[in-house]
Parts: sequence; structure tokens; C-alpha cells
Amino acid sequence: MEPYKPVACDFVDQIEIAALKKKHGLIRFMEAGHEHEISDRIVSWKTENKEEFLITRQGRIIRLDQILWLIDQPGPAKTGKSC
Repeated sequence: MEPYKPVACDFVDQIEIAALKKKHGLIRFMEAGHEHEISDRIVSWKTENKEEFLITRQGRIIRLDQILWLIDQPGPAKTGKSC
């Protein structure tokens, strides 16, 4: 896997808000070189070894810099924005 690329601070803020509001929707992301798409609820996020991850209700853990689309907006893997 590629080295982690820090994401924009406002994107992390939006994930925190989505988790608090228990938002459900489309999440598109890259994993093992392939694009995946799921419909799930965001429940939390975590930092581990200086990498940030989104956690879904189904227990999926997605690295933030690999998110292409999150509910109603493009993600960092699409925009390239960082903090």
C-alpha cells in the first residue's frame, strides 16, 4: 500500500459530524488497487500509526486518504486536498 497522505482538516471535521449524526450513504474508496463502493453508516474514525481511518456500522475500516466519495461529496483520493 502507498504511504499515507494526510487529508484536509475540514474533511476530518465532516467525518466527525457525520458520525455524530449517524449519516448513512454511499462510500467509494480504493483498496488493494481496486475501487469499492458500499452503502453504510459512519460510526466513528480513528488514528493509528499516524494514519486516519473511517469506521462504518458494518465494521469496515477505510483509510481516509483512499476515499473517493463520501455520502454527498468527493473524498481526498479524488480531490488531493491535504491539511
